[in-house]
Amino acid sequence: MRLETGTGRRIELLQSIGDGGQGKVFHLNGDDAKVVKLYHQPSPKLQAKIQDLVDTPTDRRVPERFAAWPTDVVYEVSGPWFWRKRTFVGCLMPYIADSYPIFHMYTPKMQKKHNWRINWGHMHQLGHSLAELFSAFHDKGIVIGDVNSRNILANTSLALTLIDVDSVQISPQHTSDVGVEEYTPPELMKRSLKGLVRSEHHDLFGLGYLLFQLLMKGASPFAGIAKVDLKAEHVEKRCKELGIFPFFENQFVAPPPGMPHVTIFHPQVAEGFFYCFIGGRKNPDLRPSARTWLTKFGVAERELIRCKREREHVYSSHLRRCPWC
Repeated sequence: MRLETGTGRRIELLQSIGDGGQGKVFHLNGDDAKVVKLYHQPSPKLQAKIQDLVDTPTDRRVPERFAAWPTDVVYEVSGPWFWRKRTFVGCLMPYIADSYPIFHMYTPKMQKKHNWRINWGHMHQLGHSLAELFSAFHDKGIVIGDVNSRNILANTSLALTLIDVDSVQISPQHTSDVGVEEYTPPELMKRSLKGLVRSEHHDLFGLGYLLFQLLMKGASPFAGIAKVDLKAEHVEKRCKELGIFPFFENQFVAPPPGMPHVTIFHPQVAEGFFYCFIGGRKNPDLRPSARTWLTKFGVAERELIRCKREREHVYSSHLRRCPWC
């Protein structure tokens, strides 16, 4: 396969480093700072979107510390030089080195695999960084759309970067046509995402979901044990659909056994989850904005204290005793 960028630079692929729903990502020969994404189903519409992303002025882009913004279009070249044909196949983008999908940070199994000693204080730092990332996109009028725990990378300094920038919604013409069911808000659960113009409120459900997972070791905010017959095979999906948040007192669903109560969260953070998952079910406008979460996690971080018995235990100062002991 003969490949070149939109600017005519010839490129050679090395080994693949990932294969997702949209395409496969490869290292580049002679350029450690870039990778190439080859699409499974390239199309003129996708080509136009990538070109618009590449042509976006710097002042309208999300800062590169938050986004692996596409830098060029990639074509497959065929035929001799005097009538060669270029066919759109992918894009060129920055390589985010020494980083891992964010779920590695909050999942106990992955923490153990990497031999990381991560406490609740680190999770609050990550929460603050996550809200900052979402705010960076929303401040530019960009909806992330495909919010999930695999396309946001974290490094050991707890800095975060969104890698699938080609899937964001940059205009009503260039929508985000994909999504992961887990992070899709209830009002979109039974709708086709193809061509759907989304709003920040849809992103904010996914943001709240990820923030909850950060603080609860990856648990879903809708996981629980039914107290009554919910007339559904999957309790989690039913809770999400109805706006039942098991970690707040209710008559329908209790939290999973052994899981801490929502009172372990700083009151401002707990309030944010209430409006995101309960109030936001009927009125998405009530979901806290990314900037609101920034403020909430800023306050919560400042009011964390260390346990006197176990230095690795960190908890909110509004509690009388360490909940981890």
